[in-house]
Amino acid sequence: MILKRLTVIAIILAGALATTAGIASAEEKKLSPQDIKKTESSLYYDFFDKGVYDRVTQYLRLGRTWRKMKGIETLALDVNSYDEVPDSTFFTNRQGRERMTAEALRHGSCPGEVGPSAERPWTVIKGKSLGKARGFLVKDGRGNKYLLKFDTDGYPEMCTAAEVIASKFFYAIGYNVPENSIVTFTRDNLTVSEDARFYDEDGFEKKLTKESLNKMLDKIEPQPDGRYRAAASKFIEGEVLGPFSLNERREDDPDDVIVHKRRRSIRALRVFSSWLNHHDIRKGNTLDVLTTENGKTFVKHYLIDFGSTLGSDLVRPKLYESGHEYWLDWRQMGNSLATLGFYKKPWSEGPAPVEYKSVGYIDIEKFDPKKWRPLLFNFAFDDLTRADAFWATKLIMSFSDDDIRAAVKAGELSDPKAEDFLVSALAARRDKIGRAWFGDVSPLDRFRFEEDAAGYQLTFEDLALNYKLEDETGTAYRYRLEEADGKGGFKPVTDFAPLTSVSSIAFPSNQFLSQGPWRVTLQVKRPQNKDWSRPVYVTLSPSDEGSSQKKSIRISGISH
Repeated sequence: MILKRLTVIAIILAGALATTAGIASAEEKKLSPQDIKKTESSLYYDFFDKGVYDRVTQYLRLGRTWRKMKGIETLALDVNSYDEVPDSTFFTNRQGRERMTAEALRHGSCPGEVGPSAERPWTVIKGKSLGKARGFLVKDGRGNKYLLKFDTDGYPEMCTAAEVIASKFFYAIGYNVPENSIVTFTRDNLTVSEDARFYDEDGFEKKLTKESLNKMLDKIEPQPDGRYRAAASKFIEGEVLGPFSLNERREDDPDDVIVHKRRRSIRALRVFSSWLNHHDIRKGNTLDVLTTENGKTFVKHYLIDFGSTLGSDLVRPKLYESGHEYWLDWRQMGNSLATLGFYKKPWSEGPAPVEYKSVGYIDIEKFDPKKWRPLLFNFAFDDLTRADAFWATKLIMSFSDDDIRAAVKAGELSDPKAEDFLVSALAARRDKIGRAWFGDVSPLDRFRFEEDAAGYQLTFEDLALNYKLEDETGTAYRYRLEEADGKGGFKPVTDFAPLTSVSSIAFPSNQFLSQGPWRVTLQVKRPQNKDWSRPVYVTLSPSDEGSSQKKSIRISGISH
């Protein structure tokens, strides 16, 4: 274990040096679109690559198969010594750093005025009418471009609300997303550019005219007042480079030094996506953009297209199997073959119930966070560790019911009962995630180490108790102090002892006579469990600060 952690630390330091060198290199070269290769993806490619090829070849990767059999976790490399994910071109700490206001949650990535300019008309510069996923591109009075996406017939508000609401949550969590908002307009609010083109239902490109635009709008169900509702997704500024891999790094990006399947910020998307029912999380729904901010040009990584989140499957409500099995699921196929088709899936009890057409189908009762599956298999998600899941769960649990409602309001659901239902569904899924993943670790956090008159005191919070997921009655804690053994590891100084004060450990000064560092190992036991939980380690190191009479000590690392 010690050797493994030292190896990880060495890799992280090497990565940090490489990142510094990469940034310098990028500055010297003035990174341009010619320096970065554009990538491509398609639904068919994603389904073959992840749905078939990776599912078949995963068992041929012997090292990986051996680690899975032995239960050996591959640690994430984009974390700091406090087991947190620092800001990067993939992720920015927002809700996790400081709880966002209701207004900030509702606005999300939209600064100032939300959505296209109120000044009309908007100019349609491109249209598409392929199948049921209809939409067109407009330019507003400020010159900004927006892709307008519409709901499918029979399910008003479902897809557009999901598109906007999910983007607000992913932004608050920390990911880069487009500016999405709900807009309404009339036909008179639109004009058509002379150069506008569109693809008809047969896939042929044609000139877009006011007449053909009206024919497209004829296929879209208007609101009772005659206005049209759409989700407006603002075009991201910068040079579009195409999607990024959830597994492999972009080798021509000097800042992208960690293979993506070793990034906690990528692995944890499995947990975040399970909460928001984003079963279509895949390469094709990501985007890399070469952008310039504060004088630096770099590749910024985005998540896009959230129409298949929550209860929506873009053009219809989610199916009952959504989140329960992969598109190509060997286990379910094997169960059916072995029982000659008589195997009954635990979650299939007829058609998925749709209580509100504006929400679609979002499973609550049979939702199992640990067994949740996206549509396509992914190595990064399969490598999720308990520490990765704990970090993601901390973020999800930080959203109160009021926070959830603030983000849901961005979807502008017209039926208050539908809004209440969606808020309660997300709150219920949040709590299920908390109970499932907090139960895999010692969910202790917010550690503080301070001096007092008698010596030192380490305090912490039990997140499972904070969020009322577990009962304080019968919950027990134990700890052990260890010191460096001079060989890169730690040796016990004390035996495990119970805590006499909940969430606080007192240490006399004479327990820190060695040079250090030291480590405190803590474990939790709930009344329903026989065994102590997986430990959390808090590393303590001498500090130069403090008085000369008493050694000053600080927390230098946390590991779940």
